[in-house]
Amino acid sequence: MKKINLSAVLLCLLFALACKNDEDVVKPGKDLNTCLLTKITFAGTDAITYEYDNQKRLKKANHAKDAVSNENYYKEYDYDAAGRVLKESFKLSDGTLFSYFAFTYNSKNLLEKIAFYTKTAGNTFKHEYDKILIYSGTNKIEQVKSFNPDGPAMNYRLAEYTYDAKQNISKVQEFVVNGTSKVNDLTTEYTYDNQNNPYLNATYLGLGAEIISKNNIATEKETFHLSDLIKNYTYTYEYNARGLPTKQTRQSDTNTLEIIREYACTE
Repeated sequence: MKKINLSAVLLCLLFALACKNDEDVVKPGKDLNTCLLTKITFAGTDAITYEYDNQKRLKKANHAKDAVSNENYYKEYDYDAAGRVLKESFKLSDGTLFSYFAFTYNSKNLLEKIAFYTKTAGNTFKHEYDKILIYSGTNKIEQVKSFNPDGPAMNYRLAEYTYDAKQNISKVQEFVVNGTSKVNDLTTEYTYDNQNNPYLNATYLGLGAEIISKNNIATEKETFHLSDLIKNYTYTYEYNARGLPTKQTRQSDTNTLEIIREYACTE
């Protein structure tokens, strides 16, 4: 069974804009009246390309063969009549469905639950996990609760979000909850630049600081409380004329990762 890079999954979910199921897929071009992300290249080799419908809504994300999956696959998006994404399907190059995310919404049209399913050897789909989103009175995500639907109801993982004055996520505290026990095993802290986050203008479903925040991450500090391990990252960027990052370099104590973003913008 093929494995999923869940970080890439959430990154791609953010581009899911309101649409109907019968829209024709088109490659992004200069007729679009905004900047749309068309390609992301990781470390010079692994690439994701994006296709949009004629209303500039994501319909397909193509993942090139990489060292992890060793095969090409793509993602497709289904929407309801209200323009909300209901399903993100993962398919092999021959169209075989091997996993999917399903989404439900609350009465305020805010994303309420993400459910993930994978295909089994018996060609059925197993419900792997759920994520429940909890919002503040101003509709900001405050908590995300992750759990196995077949496991004990009192055992789950919890992420709590803190925001700065610019509505960037400044801190995420993660907890392992077992009954009445709540242990903070990871805290991640962020600072930001003053430039535009390329994902902010899209209707997004991603849950990370790099997606929800207004600006781009400048520094990241991970503290693993159970081992006292601390990891630090710094981010530097090159921007286009619209203030969107075209080149991102992430530097840690041990390695450097370069990400290139390409856009289609109206002149």
